[in-house]
Amino acid sequence: MQRLTMLQSQAALTHPINSEHSKEYKSKDLQLLQNATEKAHEAIMIMEGNIDVMTRLQSFYRELLRTDAFIKGVNLHTPQPQPEVILEQHVTWYNNQLDSMISDMRMIISRAQLLVKISTDRSSFVSHP
Repeated sequence: MQRLTMLQSQAALTHPINSEHSKEYKSKDLQLLQNATEKAHEAIMIMEGNIDVMTRLQSFYRELLRTDAFIKGVNLHTPQPQPEVILEQHVTWYNNQLDSMISDMRMIISRAQLLVKISTDRSSFVSHP
């Protein structure tokens, strides 16, 4: 589907206006494009907010491991030897998972920003012949 759309776009740009590859856009088409662009902007804002939350979670758990009172409390309530080492491993694993999710979200954000740019460019191209 994406390839077909790309081929149609290339054909529309390289062929004469009245050829079989040209398409007459209606205001409904532009409204659909505008709605999709707005939804992409909204998704970008939500994902950026999620990244902020996950980054704060990482910081919180890193700082928690540096707190002596927390480590002492873990040592008092855990019969295992060196529970702080096990706890540090779990927090490290958790932060690595958050890093992976943050990285994925940043990639999705950059793709969404590219889609917004393309849709904005096409919209201005179509609305101003």
